[in-house]
Amino acid sequence: MMYPLLEHSLENYQFTSNTEPSLSVAEGKGLTEALKGEKAIFTVITKDSKSQTTYSEIDQINVEMISKTKETLKTTITDYKNGHYEVMYSSSEAGEFNVSIQSEEKL
Repeated sequence: MMYPLLEHSLENYQFTSNTEPSLSVAEGKGLTEALKGEKAIFTVITKDSKSQTTYSEIDQINVEMISKTKETLKTTITDYKNGHYEVMYSSSEAGEFNVSIQSEEKL
């Protein structure tokens, strides 16, 4: 027996995230030390209101890293689909950097 395919509209679905950005954390050696010209890595872990690791497909992690000379570093973010996001970067200069991490919902 064959059944007809049904079309589904996304307008009837509501997507939500349990992620609480203020409780989410970043950790790893790449936050405190890195070698000029070499790749460094740290991890962002999204948390819910009970500080438990959480994951939602609509969560989007954005990382911006800026040097004292205003160089914006290119970052590569790998979503492991379990609330852990690996952030990889390298810099052509030594020194301290400002790091901004944002968690947003993408629909």
